Amino acid sequence: MFAWSRIKKRPLKSADLKVMSSLKMLIVDSFVADSFVASLDLPDSLHYLYWPRYPLESLPSNFSPENLVEFHMQYSQVKKLCKEDQILVNLEVIDLKQSWYLSELPNLSESLKIVSIDLFGCRSLVEIPWSFQHLDKLTHLDVGDCTSLEYLPEMPRNILYLDLQNSGIKELPESVWSHENISHLDITGCKDLEKLPSNKCKLKVSGCFNLDGCTSLSEFSELPRDISKLSLVGCMRLVSLPANICKLKYLEGLNLSRCSKLQNFPEILEPMKHLKYLNLSQTAIKELHSSIEFLPALKTLQLQSCKRLSSIPKSICKLKYLEELNLSGCSKLKNFPEILEPMEHLKSLDLSQTAVEKLHLPIEFLPNIMRRSADNQSYYVLGHKTANIRDLYTLGHKLRQGQFGSTYLCIEIATGCHYACKSISRRKLISKEDVDNVRMEIQIMHHLAGHKNIVTIKGAYEDSLYVHIVMELCGGGELFDHIIQRVYYSERKAAELTRIIVGVVEVCHSLGVMHREMKPENFLLVNKDDDFSLKAIDFGLSVFFKPGQVFTDVVGSPYYVAPEVLLKHYGPEADVWTAGVTLYILLSGVRPFWAETQQGIFDAVLKGYIDFESEPWPEISDSAKDLIRKMLCSRPSDRLTAHEVLCHPWICENGVASDRDPAVLSRLKTFSAMNKLKKMALRVIAESLSEEEIAGLREMFQAMDTDNSGAITFDELKAGLQRYGSTMKDTEIRDLMDAADMDNSGTIDYGEFIAATVHLNKLEREEHLVAAFRYFDKDGSGYITVDELQQACAEHHMTDVLLEDIIKEVDQDNDGRIDYGEFVAMMQKGNVKGNMPIGRRTMRNGK
Repeated sequence: MFAWSRIKKRPLKSADLKVMSSLKMLIVDSFVADSFVASLDLPDSLHYLYWPRYPLESLPSNFSPENLVEFHMQYSQVKKLCKEDQILVNLEVIDLKQSWYLSELPNLSESLKIVSIDLFGCRSLVEIPWSFQHLDKLTHLDVGDCTSLEYLPEMPRNILYLDLQNSGIKELPESVWSHENISHLDITGCKDLEKLPSNKCKLKVSGCFNLDGCTSLSEFSELPRDISKLSLVGCMRLVSLPANICKLKYLEGLNLSRCSKLQNFPEILEPMKHLKYLNLSQTAIKELHSSIEFLPALKTLQLQSCKRLSSIPKSICKLKYLEELNLSGCSKLKNFPEILEPMEHLKSLDLSQTAVEKLHLPIEFLPNIMRRSADNQSYYVLGHKTANIRDLYTLGHKLRQGQFGSTYLCIEIATGCHYACKSISRRKLISKEDVDNVRMEIQIMHHLAGHKNIVTIKGAYEDSLYVHIVMELCGGGELFDHIIQRVYYSERKAAELTRIIVGVVEVCHSLGVMHREMKPENFLLVNKDDDFSLKAIDFGLSVFFKPGQVFTDVVGSPYYVAPEVLLKHYGPEADVWTAGVTLYILLSGVRPFWAETQQGIFDAVLKGYIDFESEPWPEISDSAKDLIRKMLCSRPSDRLTAHEVLCHPWICENGVASDRDPAVLSRLKTFSAMNKLKKMALRVIAESLSEEEIAGLREMFQAMDTDNSGAITFDELKAGLQRYGSTMKDTEIRDLMDAADMDNSGTIDYGEFIAATVHLNKLEREEHLVAAFRYFDKDGSGYITVDELQQACAEHHMTDVLLEDIIKEVDQDNDGRIDYGEFVAMMQKGNVKGNMPIGRRTMRNGK
C-alpha cells in the first residue's frame, strides 16, 4: 500500500509510483504536482485506488485496469474512465460520486463481481449500459442527483439498495416492481417521473415509501404492500388514488398534502385498521366519503386549506380515537355536522378561516378539547371575557418570535406610551396543560411584579385568535446577542451580570417560583448601551413550587439543562445550574457542555466534566473557577443556593479583570491576507449561510454601524474595535478596512463584513465549496477562466484586480484556468479549525 496525504512535505510525483511495480493499493489525499499529472503511470498490479478529486479525464491509457477491485474517485474530473475494449473483470466497487463530467460508464459486460456502484451527483451521465442487467452480484446502486439520466435498464436480480432521489428518471423499469429483494428504494424529488410500473408489485419494502416531490407523477396502480407510511407530498399532477390503496393493511400514515389536483379520496371498502394519520391538506377534495368511519384507529386528520371542501360527513363522529381535526382555511365549509355522541379523545378542532358560524353540539361531547377556532367561540383561555386589545393599544412591528407566538411593539392609545405585547396563538394551545401554562405565566408575572430586574406586566387580553400579554418594553436586545457580539466579558463585568441574574433567581425562589429557563436569551436590556440594565422575561416554563416538591417533566434548553432535570427528579436548584452555565459562557465565550447531537449534549451534562484547561481559563482567577464548580455541582444537595452564590467572594469583590483580544480581529487579519478570488468566494458562501449561522456577526455589524446607514465607516470600525478592547493603530485599522472593502467604496457593507468575519470552518463543508465554484464557473465547463473571473469582479464592483496573477497563483497545472481541485486547494490553504460558535437550541417536554 502507498498513501500520500496533505501532511507530506512535498507534492506527489510520478517517480514515486514507477518504482512500485507490485503496488496493490494507492491512496492519494493530496493535490499533485504538475509533472505528475502530465506523466501519470499507474502500475498494472493496482487493486485498490482511492483518489478523491482525481484530476484527469480518464485513467492513463497505458494502464491496464483488469486487476482493479475497487476505485473511489469522488469529485473527480473523469469524463470516461477507460477505453471501451478494456475489461474490468475483477471490479467489485465503483465510487464516482459527484464526478460532474462523467458522461459514459466503462464496459461492464464482464464485470460480474460488482457489488456496489455509487454515481450520486454525476449530472452529465445520460445512460447506464445494457450490460448492467447481468450484474447478478450487484446489491447497491446510487444514481441520485443524476439529473441527465432519464431511463434505467432492467434491474439485476439481487439488487437490494436503489437510490434515485432527484434524478432525471422518467419511468421505472418493471423489474424494479418485480424484485422481492429490494429493501431500500428512494424516488423522492424525481420531478420528471411520470408513472410507476403497472405490473404487480412484489417489493418487500417496509417502513416509509416516499414519493415526495415527484411533481410529474400522474398515476399509479400498484405499491409495495408492506409499507407503514406513504408520502406523496407535492405530487401536483396526481388526479386520483387507486382503489386498492385500502389494501395496504399495515399502513399507519398517509400524507397527500399539496397534491393540488387530487379531487377524491377513494371509498374505503374495507377497514384500514392501522391508519392513524391522514393528511389531505391543500388538495382539491370537495367532500369526504362517509366510509371515513372505516378508519377506526385514525388519530389525526389534516384538511387545512382544502379550498373546495364544502361538507364533512356525519360519520366522522364515529372516529372515536380521533385527537386532531384541522379544517382551517376550508373557506367553502359552512357547516360542521351535528355530533350525537361524545368524541372523548378529540383535543384539537381547528375551524379558523372557514365559513362555519356555529357548532351544534353540547360541550360535554368534547370533554378534552381545548381550542375551537370558529369566530363565535365561547371558550376563553383566561377563563373570562376581556376588553378588546385594539380598543386600548395599537400593535406595531414584531420584536421577537417564540414557540407559541410573537412579541410586538404596542402603543397605548390613551397615553402614547410604548410597551411590548406577547401574542400567543390560541391555535397552538392544544392540551389543557398548554392552557394552564399560559394562565400560570400571567399569574407568576403578576406575582413577581415590582422587582427592578424583572419585566413588569401591564395586562392580559384575549380575542378569538390570540392571548395577548402587554408588558414593559425592553429595547436593548437580548443578553444572548450581546454575549455573541462581545465574544467575552471581563471578570468584573461577568461578576456584575451574574449578580443580577442570580439575584432574579433568588427573588423567584423566595416567592416560591422556579423559572426553569434562566438562560441569556430570557434576559433583555432596557438600554442597549448599558450592559447592566437587565430584565428577566418569558416565564412560560415557570411554575410555583413548595419546599421539597419534586418535578419530573423535562423542559428547558439542552445546553443549560441541569442533570437532575434529565433524570426527572428536580427542584429549584436547577435554576442555579443554568446560571452557572451562563457564567461559564460569559467568561469563555463557549459552552461548558457541547456535542454535535442533543443526546450527546445530555451525555456531557450527566458526565459533568468542566474544562478549565483550554484558553482562556489559565488566565481566569481561581475564585471564578471555584464559583463555577460550586454552581455546576452535579449533586443538587451540594450545589450552592442562589443566596450562597451572591455571598461568594468572587461576586462580592466584583472579580478580577482579564481582558483579551476578540476573535473578530483575528478573522479580519486572516481575511486581509487572502487573494481577491478567495475573498469573493467567501462572500458567495456567506450569502448562502442561514440566519442562524450568521446571527452573531449580524449583531456585531449592527453594533458597529452606529448611524444605521448599512455600512461601517473607518471611524465606526475604529470605535467598534476599541469597544472590543483593541489597541490597534490607525494605520493598522486602515489596512483591515481596505482589505474588507472589496468594492473600494470607502466603507464596509453588510455582505463584506460577514464575508470578512465568518468562521473559516464553513470552508470545510463540501456543499459550500461546490456552490462557490459553480458561481464562478458561469458556463458549467468545470473550469474558471480569466473571462469568468472578470465577470465576477464586475458583479462585485471590484477594480484593479490582477486576474492573471490570481490564475497563476492558483493554477497548479499551468493550463491557464482553475479546475475544482485547484479551487479547493486555494480555499483550504492556511485554514485552521476553531471553536464552534454559540447557537440556539431549545426543547420542551424533552423534545
